[in-house]
Amino acid sequence: KLCFLYAILAKLYPAKTQPKQVKQYTEYLDTLNTQGLESPMTIKQVPKFEDLNPTISCNIYYFDEEEKYIAPLRVTTHRNRLHHVNLILITNETGDGHYLLISSLSRLVAHRTKHNAKALVCQYCLSCHELKTAFEEHRKMCSTLQAVEWPTEEKNNTICEFKKHFKKLPVYFAVYADFECLLVP
Repeated sequence: KLCFLYAILAKLYPAKTQPKQVKQYTEYLDTLNTQGLESPMTIKQVPKFEDLNPTISCNIYYFDEEEKYIAPLRVTTHRNRLHHVNLILITNETGDGHYLLISSLSRLVAHRTKHNAKALVCQYCLSCHELKTAFEEHRKMCSTLQAVEWPTEEKNNTICEFKKHFKKLPVYFAVYADFECLLVP
């Protein structure tokens, strides 16, 4: 029931040995303010948790087992906090969920690229970049846009479609070529 808090504590107080053991983090449970929050933590309670703990921001991702795809479920609006934690929510058939700490977004989603080195991953939209300059350029653009979030179960019967075309990233150049004009008879 306290997996959300333990995942946060695993990021704030990394264990030197056996990081998967809960006993490593129980002494730090009092450092988090959870006044008025119920356990287990729901997605709706995460903004309140962030308000109660002003140095912590939290993104939560979702893994779709059928599609084998990871997508943002909840993206924080607090982008410059001292501690940022990325969690993944794994759910079973009955809907019970378990939060796990993502220690490296690069290792989690870098398989999407052909690049063999560590990828630079945007924590708001999960796009991968190989070059630091391209990543910084993307981060400037992505920080001004509202993050894309996966539809939650409350919105199951609605249609998810993209309507804000003005928020698309700009295309820096386009090439239109007619190669038939180059053919020699």
